[in-house]
Amino acid sequence: SLDWTKMIADENSRMHTVYQFFNLFTDVPTLQGSVKRRRYVDGILNRIKLVPKNTYLYLYGHGIVRDNEMSGLYVRLLVIGTLFLVFIKGEMLPILLSLLFVYLIGFQMIPFYFHFSDNAFVHVYPITNQYQLMSFQKVLLYLLSTVGVVFAIAVVAVNYSNLVTVFGVIIGEAVEIWAFIYLYLPKRLARSERVR
Repeated sequence: SLDWTKMIADENSRMHTVYQFFNLFTDVPTLQGSVKRRRYVDGILNRIKLVPKNTYLYLYGHGIVRDNEMSGLYVRLLVIGTLFLVFIKGEMLPILLSLLFVYLIGFQMIPFYFHFSDNAFVHVYPITNQYQLMSFQKVLLYLLSTVGVVFAIAVVAVNYSNLVTVFGVIIGEAVEIWAFIYLYLPKRLARSERVR
């Protein structure tokens, strides 16, 4: 006789492994997002002062760190981008690749701005949307600055003799991060809010 229960459990386990692999590159609806407390980041998160204007800063900071989907996406793109930059030499290619990955990571984080929109309690806070945007910009600035530093270290370590590449990646990333957060992001979010 066949042990149908064990066979079904084995097949579900196999499919879960396949879905986890696909989830590295795209959203898989069958996988439920889970939330985990990451104690090793508490030192950074505890620096957020618990005052009313920091409500969204607290929510976004803790939300992105604890949300498996967002933090996983961030770490995956950071690792993939760093590996690309470690194995690529040249003058302009490392600069362009680092700028591309910084943009991709920032772009993938934008939907998290609306993560708490369906929560009824958020709408009763006596806080304007201006604080929400400013808080999201602060969190994104921290995340993208971390990415920029890691990418710059990777590029400089490989291309330390090429001053054009070294200064190009540092200046290029700084300008891109500033433009993305303070010029592109507000317009993009305003357009998304009109569509919602």
